[in-house]
Amino acid sequence: MEAAPVFIKLSSVMTDFWIVAYVLVIYFYIFEPTVPYQQILKITTRSNLNLEFYTEEPEELVSAFKNENE
Repeated sequence: MEAAPVFIKLSSVMTDFWIVAYVLVIYFYIFEPTVPYQQILKITTRSNLNLEFYTEEPEELVSAFKNENE
């Protein structure tokens, strides 16, 4: 007879845990990808083609493009 209240308390705690876990997953799934990238190189060509490069070192990529044209 005493096992029933323990089971009810345990299920209540687990339900609270799953609600918190669900909210955290939704937060990181929806809002985390929308955080702006800090290291981005945006290039617009003469034909209005927009290129975006996500890199840790955008300066190296810019220097590679400049050396290509020279």
